[in-house]
Amino acid sequence: VEQMKIYLDKLEYPKMSVDSNSIDMFWLQGPSRINQFQQIKFLGQFYQKKLPISEKTYKKVREILIISEEDGEIISGKTGLSITDGIDNGWYIGYVEKDDDIYFYATNVDEKSDIEFKTFLELRRSITHNAFIELKILD
Repeated sequence: VEQMKIYLDKLEYPKMSVDSNSIDMFWLQGPSRINQFQQIKFLGQFYQKKLPISEKTYKKVREILIISEEDGEIISGKTGLSITDGIDNGWYIGYVEKDDDIYFYATNVDEKSDIEFKTFLELRRSITHNAFIELKILD
């Protein structure tokens, strides 16, 4: 627990609540919180290699995050899901590399009672992708 708290501080991940009972789930359940702007700040620090992690770790995580590569566009990201008081909360965070530009994103959606769970899971990605098309970042 103490080691996790030290690394969360080093990584400047605010408002994370970790104890011996939550060490394996603190980012999914409980009082830990992060907003979209904090996620994007973290992604920017990761992308610019400003985090206290090794070059080997940077390289491996960047490889893991790649979702698609085509026509000079690289989409990298990670989904996340938590449940609080029976309400699903979905994340989709990452970045798009296109030509010489980089676009960071952090999409956060709550489930509505009248939507199927499978549809809800896909919404994180489709909302984000549609926003990039609307902004003419992706084709």
